[in-house]
Amino acid sequence: MQVLLAASEVVPYAKTGGLADVAGSLADALALMGLDVVLAMPFYRCVADSFTPIPLGGSVAIP
Repeated sequence: MQVLLAASEVVPYAKTGGLADVAGSLADALALMGLDVVLAMPFYRCVADSFTPIPLGGSVAIP
């Protein structure tokens, strides 16, 4: 099963509060259960300066 996890912040990419911890931990837990997890979050400057985005080369269909 594929899961799209959308959040305004996700550890370790961007963190200002507890939401980042929850989103990061949830993604890890779902992946450990065998789910295919994709994270979506805003491309903040701190992210752009620290990480290189990975182009997916496709589209995401949300029913």
